[in-house]
Amino acid sequence: MSVIGNLLRLHLVYNYHGVFGFSFGDGIILRYLLPIVGIAFIILLSLRAKSGFSLFIYGLILGGALGNIFDRVVFGRVTDFIDMGIGRWRWWTYNLADAFIVIGIFLLLFFPERRKE
Repeated sequence: MSVIGNLLRLHLVYNYHGVFGFSFGDGIILRYLLPIVGIAFIILLSLRAKSGFSLFIYGLILGGALGNIFDRVVFGRVTDFIDMGIGRWRWWTYNLADAFIVIGIFLLLFFPERRKE
């Protein structure tokens, strides 16, 4: 379904594979282990957050990661539905959880925490 012409469309896709749809066999590493390690790491970082803004950023990443791992554990797949691109050049279909993770990572890159000395 077209939302903004060919630029933004809603298109239902189920991701049965690992992170970003990558699949390296039937192993559980990319499907479960890597996201769980990432979640634990973000929790550790959030416990050491030095500002409310940093905590907000970690919350975006953690919320997205928890949403995707919940879908994977409960349904055996992640539901993706946002399709963006221009013409035949399309980005991977993704969901809001993916968007929150990517936005959070970009915010961390552009607004790194400052150490108090």
